[in-house]
Amino acid sequence: MSIAVAALWLAAAFAVPVCCILCAIRPAPIRTGPQLKALRLSYTGVIAPTAYVFMGVLLYMAGVPLPDEAACVIVPYGSRGPAATRPASSHH
Repeated sequence: MSIAVAALWLAAAFAVPVCCILCAIRPAPIRTGPQLKALRLSYTGVIAPTAYVFMGVLLYMAGVPLPDEAACVIVPYGSRGPAATRPASSHH
């Protein structure tokens, strides 16, 4: 891999969270469901790289032979359960 390609990937790795931060701090109020989903996706884009590295370090320190990719899928669903990932129904 050339240095230019590596630099491009590194720039993209930093650009995605920055773009998500810029989307998350927009001053306009949230009025619709899709806007709320976009805001939550922006928050996820900011926290995902940090959470991925943090989980990898914790698993390494704990001596768990689980790949980082598997941990990032299993841990969020295992700690809250699949029911917590669905939106709550509102009964009026």
